[in-house]
This record gives sequence, structure tokens and C-alpha cells, in this order.
Amino acid sequence: MTDKCLLALETTTDVCSAALWHHGTLHTLAEVAPREHAKRLLPMVDALLSNAGIAIADVHGIAVTQGPGTFTGVRTGMSIAQGLALPHQIPLYAISSLLVMAEGARRALEQTQVLTMMDARMNEVYYAGWQWSADAGWQCAISECVCPPEKITLPASLNGWQGVGIGWEVYQGRFPDIITPASLPITAQHFPQAQDLITLVLSNCRHVTCTDALHIEPSYLRNDVADKQ
Repeated sequence: MTDKCLLALETTTDVCSAALWHHGTLHTLAEVAPREHAKRLLPMVDALLSNAGIAIADVHGIAVTQGPGTFTGVRTGMSIAQGLALPHQIPLYAISSLLVMAEGARRALEQTQVLTMMDARMNEVYYAGWQWSADAGWQCAISECVCPPEKITLPASLNGWQGVGIGWEVYQGRFPDIITPASLPITAQHFPQAQDLITLVLSNCRHVTCTDALHIEPSYLRNDVADKQ
């Protein structure tokens, strides 16, 4: 797999990013662009391909976050991935944004027990718990869910766990009393990044779904995506 050319797209939060794995080298672009993913992502892809001297037809696979995240962001990333893949029959790799955040925490923070959280709006959070080991890779310790911050499921012990994601900051003060700065280190300004999709695909992570452009599905975690307030 490491000799393959892989493209990755991430648009589920305010940060828009793309990454290219080519000849064993990782190239990345990222930009904070709220509500402008549709305008920013394709130029990023064009720049990565151009700098590598290749065309989209030379790409062996496209990884994309399938959610959860903002409704528009999820749809934008997946639609662009489908549009790039379909004419050339490029396989797609669908990956949870919550898992991508965990992999980013392993890369940047050297954490292997990660509670990932995003702001789901409507007074709820997207949430999951992940554990990594060299033998097994990533295991889902707490299933992905959408719930009020007061009702999140916690590990039996918080020892060794790290919280990442903006949801921890947005809903500060509404979590179970056991969560304190001393009991759970939190890095709130941590977002999913395209480069971490590449790592998950290359490592044959069991939570990565390989499919085609016609059958890839978003994962919203909730059916109602409109804020009624």
C-alpha cells in the first residue's frame, strides 16, 4: 500500500485540508475556511497534483471523512471525492472524522487513549473513545454517538486519557463532575486533518471502509441536522 498514490480530503469542521501521498512523501495543505470548503478544496487538490506532476487519473485511492461534522462540510467533501473518483473508477476510503482526530492526537500529541469530541450544535456533542496499540491499531472503546454533554460515557478510569476537540471547550462546565483539568487533559483546538486519513489508510486500519463512488455513505450520527432554535 505504501507505494500507492493516495489523495485525502477533510471538510467536516471549519478547517479545510487536503493531503497527497506520492512516492513515499506526504504533501499537505490546510486552511481555516468556515463555509468556504466548496471554493477552497478543489484548488488545494489541483495544487497538490500539479506540484507532484501528476493528474487525478494517476491517483490509486481517495480517502475522505464521512462525518460526523457540519452537514454542509460532510456533503462537500464527499461530493468532491465522488466527483473526482467516478470518471476514473478510483476507490474511495471512508473514515470517521472522530477517528481521524484520534490519529491526529497520536501523531501530534503522542496520545494513545483519546476521547474525541466535536460540537454537534443543538446542545449536543459528537463523541467517541479510542485506544491504540502497536499490535491492534485503533480500537473503538466508546462507540460514536451524538448526545448532550452531560450524558457522555466515560472510561472506567480517566488515567492516561486525553480529550481532544472543540466540543470540550464549547460545552465546558456541562460535563460529568469527574472531569476536571486534573483528571482529564484537554486539547480543545484540535481538528481532523487530511494527512491523518492517509496514515489510517496506509496502516490498513480496520475502521476504514473501502468502497466505490456510487456506494459511499455519509455518517451524520443524527437524522435531524437542522437547528430549530
